Amino acid sequence: MGSSYDDVAMIRARLIHLSDGYLNTPDKMTNETPLHFASKFLAVDAVEVLVSHPLTDKNVRNIYKELPADVSFLKTFNKLLFLCLIINRYLIYYTDYWTTGK
Repeated sequence: MGSSYDDVAMIRARLIHLSDGYLNTPDKMTNETPLHFASKFLAVDAVEVLVSHPLTDKNVRNIYKELPADVSFLKTFNKLLFLCLIINRYLIYYTDYWTTGK
């Protein structure tokens, strides 16, 4: 039987292995980590928790070669662009409606 130090070292190694598995294991389809998903769905609190953990790898790329920061930027940009297009259509429609009466 080993010393208590060996037991503590083994437990610490297992904790690191398990934590790494939960924090950095990508999904099978898009190779995205939990940080990618949190960024993609703009879950700020989840991103904060994941980034604050020392074992979280912030430089993992998905199958599209995107980092978690890229995913959040693209998602936000696309959403804002979509909202701007909708607002623009409303402005054009209602401006035409009130000026032409049709």
